[in-house]
Amino acid sequence: MLMAFAQITPSAELLLSANRYVKSGQMTKTNNWEKTMNSKKGIKNYSNSIKKFNWNNIEDICVSQRDDWTCQLTALRIVLRYYNIDIYDEEIIYILKHENFKVFDFGTYLPFIGVIALKLGFNISYRTQIANLYPDESTIISSGATIRKIILEDIKNTSEEEPIIQGYYAFLKILDLDGKIYLHQPYSPPSFKEIKKALKKGPVISVVSGNEYYKIDEDWGHALVLIPTYDNRFIVLDDFRKKGYEEYPNWEMYLNHSKEYDWSTWKGSMIEFRKRNKIYNQK
Repeated sequence: MLMAFAQITPSAELLLSANRYVKSGQMTKTNNWEKTMNSKKGIKNYSNSIKKFNWNNIEDICVSQRDDWTCQLTALRIVLRYYNIDIYDEEIIYILKHENFKVFDFGTYLPFIGVIALKLGFNISYRTQIANLYPDESTIISSGATIRKIILEDIKNTSEEEPIIQGYYAFLKILDLDGKIYLHQPYSPPSFKEIKKALKKGPVISVVSGNEYYKIDEDWGHALVLIPTYDNRFIVLDDFRKKGYEEYPNWEMYLNHSKEYDWSTWKGSMIEFRKRNKIYNQK
């Protein structure tokens, strides 16, 4: 019973570029992380090396994704900046690699973002739709034991060579770290109703279709950050906003389409974030 994931695949050239970028010494902070994470002692928790900032306004929180496959990593960075925490893409990648996720093999799955947030001391709830009807009376499956049973069955039926198995392992990791997962039956996928409820507690990362959101004649998943405002509304921070000018000649037109997107029709996968005090130690 395969889950519905948003998958982004980086090119080999981009991966080599990312590796060179980290190893070249251009980012001292990242190199320090690499040295620390490879040391025998390790680090007590992942928040030790993170610098905190105070942003002047909401637009200062937004950062642009560096390439075509890091929208989810960058979306997480935006959420963290909302909470006055700044972190590099490379640092997120190193955490994932330390958790034994094969990030560079295929890009990122949204559950990876949930694992990172939990490791950095946040509560998260992840919602997605299961691909096939599960024999359960519930429209939404929220029992950790039932979800674990579903995921373990998927793992049993999936080759270790299949990239999606990494997504399944991320599901289990979220449960191990006391994160919440809600699996929606195919006839009732996560909708804007869930987003509205989540925004009362904190930011949300939601996945949209490029075809539906920008009206681009391509169907790829893209992660957007929704930030709640004091008037019970929200603003959308799009880390692809600037990058799009490099990719599409008519990007201004596509951006205008995105402004007309009807959020009441949204259906997809999402993560909601809330602060907490507990930090999980690295083992």
